[in-house]
Amino acid sequence: MTLLHHTPATTMADAAASPTQPTSSPGTPMATAPDAVGTEHAYRFAPVSLQELNAEAENLTRQDRKYVVSMPDLTALLADLPAGTKILEIDGAQHFPYSSTYFDTLSLESFLQAAHKRRRKWKVRTRRYSNGAEFLEVKTIGERGVTVKERIPFDGDLPFSAESSAFIRNTFAANRVEGVRPDDLWPSLRTTYTRTTFLLPDGDARITVDTDLAFRPLHIDAASRERRAHQPVRGLVELGPLAIVETKAHHATSADRALWRRGYRPARLSKYAAGIILTCDAERGGRWYRTLTHHIPNAIAA
Repeated sequence: MTLLHHTPATTMADAAASPTQPTSSPGTPMATAPDAVGTEHAYRFAPVSLQELNAEAENLTRQDRKYVVSMPDLTALLADLPAGTKILEIDGAQHFPYSSTYFDTLSLESFLQAAHKRRRKWKVRTRRYSNGAEFLEVKTIGERGVTVKERIPFDGDLPFSAESSAFIRNTFAANRVEGVRPDDLWPSLRTTYTRTTFLLPDGDARITVDTDLAFRPLHIDAASRERRAHQPVRGLVELGPLAIVETKAHHATSADRALWRRGYRPARLSKYAAGIILTCDAERGGRWYRTLTHHIPNAIAA
């Protein structure tokens, strides 16, 4: 069952602050979370290092397919992965906590452009690893619906520093995203989850499995808050015993085909969209709202 916790939303100041932990490998996640995808299958997969994974399947330009999968079906999916599948392992750990902060305009333009299938969709977020490393990422949609992601190390400054602003502005210009300035962007949502990554023997394909997913809306300053579209109506929302499985490749993978055989089809819904809908009741009755109520019937209060 999905749990809805009515806790206070986080402020902009909180969005810039997060504890860091030491690590032996800068820029890589360190595992502190329990095994959420089934220890009985961990032994089946040979480990792969982050360097090897990036060399074979970095895939910053790719086609992503997302599936909302029950935990029993996730266990079956892992058992069905082909021989030669490897699991990302860093310092003996295979499951890693992530935290992402998403940025949007006061009118939630990033969310609404995706909700209404606009051609020039975009997404700006920071991603923090438990070792303290953090990146600023800009995602756009290229030719034939291919996702293009570019990123730089994030300096932690909010509002954005000159370097971060220039990166966002230049990336938008290169991908023909118009009418949005870095100064227009505010932290709107934080997501946390535990990620496990698999490298398929398809060559350049990988799978991510996200569990323990939670969403928290972020508030901006009081003067601007009143002008924000879709005010938060809930605080923390936890997704419950479901996993988000995402395949990242230039083609349909063996994992996609295994999910199709079990009746799953790609869900055209991002974590950011899910978080805004669940915490703000945005686009109630729209296609994404229907997707969530289909896949996660207990997630949205009446």
